[in-house]
Amino acid sequence: MKHLKLSLAAAFACVSLLAGCGDDNGKAETIQNSGPGTPSIRLQPASPMGDDDLSCEVVTESFDADGDPINYAYAWEVDGEATVLTTRIVSSSRTEPGQKWTCIVIASDGVLSSDAVAASVTIGNKPPLAEEPRITPARPTTLDALSCGDASVTDADGQAVSVRYAWKRNGEYTGDSTSILPFERTIRGESWVCEVTPHDGIETGQSVSSAPVVVLNSPPSVPAIAVNPTDPRSTDDVLCEVVSESEDPDLDPLTYVYEWRSGTGAISPGPSLSAAATSKDEAWTCFVLVSDGELVAEAQTSVNIANSPPSAPGVALSPTSPNLSESISCLVSTPAVDPDGDEITYSYMWTKFGFPTGNTSPTLDFSNTAKGEEWACVVSASDGNETGPSGTAETIIVNRAPSAPTVKIAQTAPLGGEALDCVIETASVDADGDAVTYEYSWIRDGVDAGIYSAGLPAFETSKGQQWTCSARASDGTDVGPVAVSDFVLISMVLRPPHF
Repeated sequence: MKHLKLSLAAAFACVSLLAGCGDDNGKAETIQNSGPGTPSIRLQPASPMGDDDLSCEVVTESFDADGDPINYAYAWEVDGEATVLTTRIVSSSRTEPGQKWTCIVIASDGVLSSDAVAASVTIGNKPPLAEEPRITPARPTTLDALSCGDASVTDADGQAVSVRYAWKRNGEYTGDSTSILPFERTIRGESWVCEVTPHDGIETGQSVSSAPVVVLNSPPSVPAIAVNPTDPRSTDDVLCEVVSESEDPDLDPLTYVYEWRSGTGAISPGPSLSAAATSKDEAWTCFVLVSDGELVAEAQTSVNIANSPPSAPGVALSPTSPNLSESISCLVSTPAVDPDGDEITYSYMWTKFGFPTGNTSPTLDFSNTAKGEEWACVVSASDGNETGPSGTAETIIVNRAPSAPTVKIAQTAPLGGEALDCVIETASVDADGDAVTYEYSWIRDGVDAGIYSAGLPAFETSKGQQWTCSARASDGTDVGPVAVSDFVLISMVLRPPHF
């Protein structure tokens, strides 16, 4: 403090003044000045805190024997280091907890100064304060991390405050020291408390605890579901399936409940939606509810019921075995059925040897056919939205056999030992224009004689025999009906020639 005393002494240097007083004789007299006494001082408050202004107060005034007015000069030190402050009061904004502040005072009568007097105080620290923290969420589940939030702390001294966190589970410290407690650390039914403790670098404030929260049951996860088929028709049964099982964070056993609901409010329980319960253009949603016995998770997926095409019609041809002279009618023998009740129309297509012909009429005119051709009529049913599977009937254009000829035996009164001839009296006619040949047969006394030529040899004939012949025409494919001649009777034996 010596250097301050000297500096203040220099500031208030004792200057000896000689005052001259003239008398009538012109003589002068010198009077010596007396310096002021040392005052006593104190600092207020005696135990200041960081938010207190410091006041340097003169407790006992300096005494000046000459009655001169006294002025006080102030100087301040912080932790033994001089400052530039010369005011009686130091603002709290200049002080910090832990600092030692010293006030130095010198009294002056304007000429001489007193000895310096000093008083010191140490700035005390106020511990920081923390408000009661609040855990969020207030109703956590085992899937929720617990947050102690941003702790609200204050420090009267304006110091930076750090916060220490601590967690208690069921009243016991766990060693967790972060503001966030991971959800993996919690179990259903546990009670958790968050505790915050502030520290301003000097002192630790009082620890403050939150209200406890109890970890609640977590719902099961939402399962992944799908429907099969994915694009159902009104004739399809639809199955709702779980393709990825639900998981329960608390490892509770799970139960599944299935329910179908339509846009019209209809309900069908269970995973399977019967085709009988649906109609085309309806929207149906499958709901799967998964329960752990307390909480429920819900998954849903929707489908639109699509149109179902008609069934295949039954098809028949008339005639069933047509020939070249017959047109063929394609008939719906069994009507198609539309599951949705839609009106049905039919379309026709004729194929020849399996290839489309472009003929779409229900009737195939005979002028378009030829013998041996394979024809099929393909019939499809449409409900106006879709065409269903087709029905088919097939046939082959058949050959027409030649007509029956008329025959006779050329010999009208044959004799035994005379040859006979079976002749075509009226030729057979082939409707297909095919060339015809004839087949013959001879009957003796009503029994097939085993002779199949047009001529009967002479040695076959004898008196008393009765002969007929028959013939039929062949076009190379089919034979026509048999024609039988009138019978002839062998009356006598052929006489030998007369010489």
